[in-house]
Amino acid sequence: MISARNLQIGYQKPLGDHLHLELSAGQFHMILGPNGSGKSTLFKTLIGLIRPMSGQVLVNQLDVHRLAATARAKTFAYVPQSQQQVFPYTVGEMVLMGRTSHIKPFSVPSHSDIELCDQAMASLDILGLKNQEFTKLSGGQRQLTILARALAQDAQILVLDEPTASLDFGNEIRVLERIRHLADQGWTIILSTHNPDHALQLADTVTTVSHGTVKDHGLPHQILTSAHLSDLYQANVEVVSIGQTKTCIAAQLNRA
Repeated sequence: MISARNLQIGYQKPLGDHLHLELSAGQFHMILGPNGSGKSTLFKTLIGLIRPMSGQVLVNQLDVHRLAATARAKTFAYVPQSQQQVFPYTVGEMVLMGRTSHIKPFSVPSHSDIELCDQAMASLDILGLKNQEFTKLSGGQRQLTILARALAQDAQILVLDEPTASLDFGNEIRVLERIRHLADQGWTIILSTHNPDHALQLADTVTTVSHGTVKDHGLPHQILTSAHLSDLYQANVEVVSIGQTKTCIAAQLNRA
């Protein structure tokens, strides 16, 4: 679905070498790397938020930067790290904003638009919050609301930029569980994270990034090895087996 060819990313100067990357439809893709590695730059370049220094990004064989704004909105539904909102919109109103690209100018939302929004909220177990003010919600509830807005957008690809970065541990688990459930339903998802445990437990494919360069791409259990992660994060990292079916990632701290 997304193909990056001979890509150089960056702002005033390019980061890394010319990149080649293929992301298939119907899978949960994670872009993984430490802070400052260039993963957010790569992430935003892939979805057309910033232009590449050179090379090309194709989505469904079309140049992402040649897509009209409406076409791009019907291709990518974007969930940022956090959403600050000063106006007291209700949860239902926030989610309904996801239908903007489907509603003609000067028109009002149809019964079908409202029904799709209700379905999106119900799928994330927040329909009961529909009439609550967004500004009074917990961090996890806010992020689920923004996720529901993205679902209501009815785009082809769900794009999440470190969606749990500002959440406590409990809300992080709840949001990630909902995202994995969406992937199991067939959504194409691209998520950036600095946490290798997220990639190990949830992703179908993983792309690791360092200094603006794609270091590796493939299946989590093949890429997320102790040696690769230690090199990626410049720390002593171990991939540990728990029982027969589960693994986790641990870092050994050197204490003075």
